[in-house]
Amino acid sequence: GLQARAGQNGTYNVETFCDETAANALMPEAHFEARWRKHDHSDLSVAVEMLAREFRVSRDAAAVRAAKLSLISWASYAQLRVKFRRELSSAKPRGGGGNYYLTHIRNTGARYVNLVLGTWFGGEIGIKEAAYYLDVRPIQTYRLARAAGFRV
Repeated sequence: GLQARAGQNGTYNVETFCDETAANALMPEAHFEARWRKHDHSDLSVAVEMLAREFRVSRDAAAVRAAKLSLISWASYAQLRVKFRRELSSAKPRGGGGNYYLTHIRNTGARYVNLVLGTWFGGEIGIKEAAYYLDVRPIQTYRLARAAGFRV
């Protein structure tokens, strides 16, 4: 089962617990492993990219899930992370600039964003927590919610 782990000073690592809970909700272990087996693994970055699209999560989240399930090594994960970061930093901006909030939803993972926003609107967490989990300022949480299709 999923349990919060005690840190060095005896406190529970809430962030790790939340990350693992989100991963289990968005990418259930059995389903993720089944989908993993259906892909060609000659190029791990392509396999991870395909899974990220299928589960509507970031490539990094899919790669972490694969490593935690021992489908890839942590060394492979580290190489993928470097590759994905390099691709993001070298991406050339296109004309028009795009919509920051839609881009943020895509990069963060639409299912994760909807999970956090739904939890916020359900009253289980406050706006500051939602903003923290979504890596935006509290005022931006409303705009992000609108972009995600929530009526705010």
